Amino acid sequence: MTVYLQAHLRTLRLLGAGLAAAALLAACGGGTEQEVTFKPNRIVALGEDSSVIDDSASPQNGVKYAINGVDSSQVRQCGLLEVVPQFVARHYGMVFDQCRSATQTATAFNRAKAGARVEDASTGLAAQIDAQTSLAGALGSGDLVTVWIGSNDILAIYRALASGSLSHDQAVAEAERLGARVGQLVNDRILATGARALVFTTPDMGLSPYARARLATADPDDAAVGPDSEARNRLSEISNRFNGYMRITIDPKRFDGRNFGLVFADEAVQAIDANSSGFTAYLVSPYNISDAACGSTALTACTNANDGTANTGGLVSGAAYHTHLWASDRWLAYPAHHLLGVQAQSRLNTLPF
Repeated sequence: MTVYLQAHLRTLRLLGAGLAAAALLAACGGGTEQEVTFKPNRIVALGEDSSVIDDSASPQNGVKYAINGVDSSQVRQCGLLEVVPQFVARHYGMVFDQCRSATQTATAFNRAKAGARVEDASTGLAAQIDAQTSLAGALGSGDLVTVWIGSNDILAIYRALASGSLSHDQAVAEAERLGARVGQLVNDRILATGARALVFTTPDMGLSPYARARLATADPDDAAVGPDSEARNRLSEISNRFNGYMRITIDPKRFDGRNFGLVFADEAVQAIDANSSGFTAYLVSPYNISDAACGSTALTACTNANDGTANTGGLVSGAAYHTHLWASDRWLAYPAHHLLGVQAQSRLNTLPF
């Protein structure tokens, strides 16, 4: 057993009690039924690439950093192959300003940024909250906020570790610090305003195509990161530390299931990776959990044709037809967004908002 796997297991043991308590409070909210039905006035999506809908080049028909859907005429439509925030908005019959028809009124707003890192001055979580305040007014009790950020930070920490810029202990400490920082911002900048939140853990990046490629090849974007036999263990540990500290920092004394819920992207990806044939409502044979569906195609130009089909919408008679778990070497494909979107809708049905 490698030192990184041993450390990963120690992390699970150390965090176990705290995470179990946080998950119980956040996921269940002390009960299984909503006390009052909550209908947000606005939805605000915060985070990184996985949540982005970018309509800067095509107003109200934004592109996504996942697999973009095309209609029967092979024209891209942002309402097809939804990313997770769109599932949340659709739960309430709402649409994002970046993805709507000319006759629809937007009550959902996407402030997520491609390449965002937690503390980045211009794209980080605090900057996104500031942007929401500046563009559309401060968060308040009528708002539902989705928060999904951390993968870019996890990759940056890994690269620093693999290149020797950080020691193992320093990398772990930085992952814990940044995870806790997300939790603090959720506490102080979102939940303290009276807004509700759905907070997503980051996927286990040790299962990503990026991690698998690093076992044998150097990082094409960072010459200092060579082949690394410990890449998967290192990235899984950093992911676990980040997620764990984010979860336990959201203050259960101040906030519980009346205020926020957790959706576990890390556990979902782990489950699909371990038993892809068990998720046939989302992923179809030949199951591919190792490679990027979009290959060398930029995600904003990647469509469902890149995943082996030119069909539309993402579902055929209720069954998924997409084969890949990952769209790129680090961002999830539609089957994962579909699964997490369904889990988010389920959480919204059970939280006592």
